[in-house]
Amino acid sequence: MRVPQRLFYAQKMAVKHGLSITRMLILRFFWTAWTFGMAKQE
Repeated sequence: MRVPQRLFYAQKMAVKHGLSITRMLILRFFWTAWTFGMAKQE
């Protein structure tokens, strides 16, 4: 059974998009933790 090219492309884009969203969430978490730590030090 041959997988349609568009479906494969959409899946690839979804994976790439998911990775970027995960990376954004991780960066946001670290940013929040860092700013919270800096505010605590003052």
